[in-house]
Amino acid sequence: MTTPQPKRYLGVAAFARRVGLAPGTIASYGRKGLLPPPDVIIAEGEGGRQIRGWTPATIDYWATHRLGQGRRTDLRRPKN
Repeated sequence: MTTPQPKRYLGVAAFARRVGLAPGTIASYGRKGLLPPPDVIIAEGEGGRQIRGWTPATIDYWATHRLGQGRRTDLRRPKN
């Protein structure tokens, strides 16, 4: 009988390495709501800080579908 393998989740630093960005950039994106929802929240640390994790598939999907580099995300189209 084989033991089931635990699921692998990647934290902010591994997320950043996987997509080629700095961990600070990923943290900033998280504060701005630009990251996908985490697949797991492992714990809440001091001050309510969450330890979040994403599957490699979630990160890869986000990386291929996010807005391009240099694209302004703070601008909105004027309503006609």
